Amino acid sequence: GDGTTGDGTTNPGDGTTGDGTTNPGDGTTGDGTDPNTQQSTPTPTPRDSNQISTDIQTPSVPNNTNTETPVVDDPVTDTSSGFEPTPSSGSRTIVTSSSSTSNITSTGTVRTTTTTTRSTTSSTTTTTIVSTTIDSPTSTTGSAGTSSSSGSTSNSTSNTSGSRTSGSAANTTNRNTTVTTTTPSRTVSSSGTVTPTATLAAVEENLASGDVDGAINTLEGSYVTQVRSVSRRNSSPTLLSASHFQDRLMDIAEQTGQTSVIIYVLARPEQLDLIAIAPTGERIYASVPDANREALMPVMKELRRNLTNPRQRNTTSYLASAQQLYQWLIAPLEPELQRVGADTLVFSMDEGLRTLPIAALHDGKQFLIEKYSLGLIPSINLTDTSYQPLRGSRVLAMGASQFRDQIPSPAVPIELSTIVRGSALVPDRPIEGIWPGKAFLNEAFTLENLKEQRNSSRYRIVHLATHAEFQAGKPENSYIQFWDRKLGLDRLRELGWNDYPVDLLVLSACRTAVGDGDSELGFAGFAVQAGVKSVLASLWYVSDEGTLGLMAEFYQKLQQAGIATKAEALRQAQLAMLRGELRVRNGELVEADGSVPLPPELADTNDRALSHPYYWSGFTMVGSPW
Repeated sequence: GDGTTGDGTTNPGDGTTGDGTTNPGDGTTGDGTDPNTQQSTPTPTPRDSNQISTDIQTPSVPNNTNTETPVVDDPVTDTSSGFEPTPSSGSRTIVTSSSSTSNITSTGTVRTTTTTTRSTTSSTTTTTIVSTTIDSPTSTTGSAGTSSSSGSTSNSTSNTSGSRTSGSAANTTNRNTTVTTTTPSRTVSSSGTVTPTATLAAVEENLASGDVDGAINTLEGSYVTQVRSVSRRNSSPTLLSASHFQDRLMDIAEQTGQTSVIIYVLARPEQLDLIAIAPTGERIYASVPDANREALMPVMKELRRNLTNPRQRNTTSYLASAQQLYQWLIAPLEPELQRVGADTLVFSMDEGLRTLPIAALHDGKQFLIEKYSLGLIPSINLTDTSYQPLRGSRVLAMGASQFRDQIPSPAVPIELSTIVRGSALVPDRPIEGIWPGKAFLNEAFTLENLKEQRNSSRYRIVHLATHAEFQAGKPENSYIQFWDRKLGLDRLRELGWNDYPVDLLVLSACRTAVGDGDSELGFAGFAVQAGVKSVLASLWYVSDEGTLGLMAEFYQKLQQAGIATKAEALRQAQLAMLRGELRVRNGELVEADGSVPLPPELADTNDRALSHPYYWSGFTMVGSPW
């Protein structure tokens, strides 16, 4: 060649890409093989339709591809990633990427081909992109290609097609999804932490360069900054980098028997980005161009509207949007979620998406809650990931059924009596409670009594059954209603949650997980920031009988052996409602193992099941799902 790119012939390069004919010339990109010589292609091994297998193909790397700058200072050992992080005197990034091609056949078989390359910042980087085109929600096709940043190009394509029955979905949308899995890559300071500075441009740059860990670290810094700004905390926390999260996920898996996956959802103007961290060490990245912010937000709003509209309570009008959102948010990651054996999905959502009823997403056959336990976090750096079972803990349950200037909540006395043993709040209707602790109703439901009870005894669970209202604007405009006063959102921290740690705060009140653009997670988000480990809250107004049913079932499941996490207890309660195991009949709330009498105000409620997702999908676990 003459310094340009050869065309694969005996003549000097003409600037085109070599075609691999007889004589590539010297320094060209042709491979010097005879075009008539066929290269052997491995015959795919038949797979079970329920299994995902991986073929690893490791390409040869040129000698100059793995050149690293010598480390002159003592590095900080980083065993989680397998590489040495940056010495204190400088920075170095080592990138290991692993791209996975998933082909879904008509029988549901998924064949994953993974190509792995390792390079440093001073060398060329080869990235395998996996493109999956899904004709939502009935068919799936896939193709894969490989590109190199060195100027040479080689292409390979593998296509399979299949179909998926989508139930009663009303919409069919064509969509391109790019899925890439990567192992840890990062630039780390000598302290092993990342700096909490972030912009959308930085995230885009991280993703464009294949630095998925960098994107995670950037998002974490951004979310922490947002939350602390709204909660008026001026401290600058030390943030852990993405690779440290996996150590915690591994610990949690060993302690609970549950495999958890953290999923970041970023809705950009151009596309939807999904990034997942699994305990196995792989990063999973998927982009969905058709699900950009402009396309995504109206579908989300439609789902909420159809779920909460009383006129739609006996219909499946929500299915079309629930299935569309499933195809955008879950389907691109699902082969990898199945491969790692995920049990719990923990979502860190972008602005505007944090009030999505994720449990109601539907794949055409099942709701998402039928497959996984679910949780929502503002940021993993702001989440207490320690684990300690709650079984046998004491509960402080407080609430009001009557208010001076608001509508009554007649089911609250029964709700509190159902939760706490021996509470005797409904003397004419003896109810056997579930948990040890104390319950206080109406006049005893004061802010001073809450503080006094928490000072006198440790309650790992605090349950508040009352009204709440979130108003846009200043935090003090939003409140939780006590018997004698309103507690402003800005005063939640004054309750000293960190002084006497609370593992679970249950806000059995209206829309306690809803906020505005500055604080989308509402009271739940503020409570987590105030030091509460986990908060069970609601996304919309739920009927008294629906709330009573879910709370009774949740506390029952939380006490059962074999249910290790709060998110799993919530899931089991939601499934009981979905399957019709909880229903209103003859003036009683009928459960699988008994019944609870409804108050006179609700006794004339028509007999009905509580299986519509309006009743159960609005409840969400914010903070630690464990």
